[in-house]
Amino acid sequence: MEIGSTVYQYPPLWSYVYWTYSRFGFVFLLGLIIMVLAAVKKISAHQSIRELSFEWVVLIPLLGLSLMTVKFPRYMLPVLPLLSLAVVWHINSSTRSIINRNLAPGSARSKRFTPYAVSILLLIGLMLVPPSPLVETASTPIKTDSGSEEIATFVETYAAEHPSEEITVLAVHPQTITYYLGPKERISFVELPTYDLGNEAEFNELRNRHDEGEFDLVVLFENSEAFRQAYPEFYGSLVNDNEPRFTVRKSPDGELVVVYEL
Repeated sequence: MEIGSTVYQYPPLWSYVYWTYSRFGFVFLLGLIIMVLAAVKKISAHQSIRELSFEWVVLIPLLGLSLMTVKFPRYMLPVLPLLSLAVVWHINSSTRSIINRNLAPGSARSKRFTPYAVSILLLIGLMLVPPSPLVETASTPIKTDSGSEEIATFVETYAAEHPSEEITVLAVHPQTITYYLGPKERISFVELPTYDLGNEAEFNELRNRHDEGEFDLVVLFENSEAFRQAYPEFYGSLVNDNEPRFTVRKSPDGELVVVYEL
């Protein structure tokens, strides 16, 4: 998996901190920083575990996810609303405290409404700080899993061009392709598990099945450096010895997917 400009076989411990900023934006990174600082402040003040419950709800799951070998940005989705609440609550608390100290005595109406107005403006400003999902979604159509449908169409067309053959496809993440393709009698998929490159026995079995000519097509990310380094001969037999028949760029990851005919 590529993180920044480096390809990792297993994403490092700090992957979720990086993804919080690069995939979800500055606001969520700020929320994570606020959570960590709040937890450190409460611990240093010797507060009870019960008073840290809000921070633990976010930080403990993130710590657990970080210790897992398999990591994906989508695993963070359940904690994003809590990070948003942390940002909103701290912005409102800070602006209320500053405004109440500086407004003239007797400005009760202003003291009541001004903190909310300032908080909303600050939050909007923070949401525009790059990388900003708000700006990106406003300027670019959302096409979740786009690319999988195009691959499914290509596989279906390929099968129609070979009406007397059973078509077996070796693919990375075949689940989304089969979702768009639907059940087909002559088409079957075998998963290429690039998320677990340490499973040597499974890769040896796939290599043997490939050598026996079982697979007709292979669907692989163009940037599969970790796979190439772990199993260079198998990778070469899939990629270097065959011509690409179809390419498509997937969204939202933006990775280029190549379909090879074996």
